[in-house]
Amino acid sequence: MKRFIVVEGPDNAGKSTLIKLLVNEGITELKFPKRTSDGLFKIESANDFAIFETLLDELAPGTYVIDRFLISNMVYEGIRGGTNSQRYIDKFHELNSKYNFTWVMLTRNKIGVDFDDDNISLSKTTFNSIIDSYSNYCKVLGLRESQYLKHNLMNEVIHCSDFLLHDIKDRLTEPLIWMMNESNE
Repeated sequence: MKRFIVVEGPDNAGKSTLIKLLVNEGITELKFPKRTSDGLFKIESANDFAIFETLLDELAPGTYVIDRFLISNMVYEGIRGGTNSQRYIDKFHELNSKYNFTWVMLTRNKIGVDFDDDNISLSKTTFNSIIDSYSNYCKVLGLRESQYLKHNLMNEVIHCSDFLLHDIKDRLTEPLIWMMNESNE
């Protein structure tokens, strides 16, 4: 059996930390480049999805984790002025019916300063709208968000929930559906 965990959410929500914990538990990360010579790496065309599904079909049985995917495509396409999120919503439902996907939706609190890291620079207004957009898509898709990290207005981490650091090992022995159905506030 194959199952896929997709970790989604805005920057600095704890995605990389969670993925590292999952990898340390023996889960294989499917890594995709963030950028190519043509710009941002995205799976968006029918051909892209066909290649991606062929990859999934050819993987050995096991559990795999993916850092961002469809929901991030919808969020960032919307920020860039794109309007065709319905194709991603349709693909979300199609993939869920065909494969064993678990969507881990992380969120974070808003910031009072502009955001800048090694991959992206955004105004605080745009960054905060990204957080709202993830939340809106979670509602549309029936997914629940979990917040593991708390930041101050300067975007500094001020708290990390014990759930992420201490309970993840216990939770991995249970069905992974908990990640989609449980909110930790």
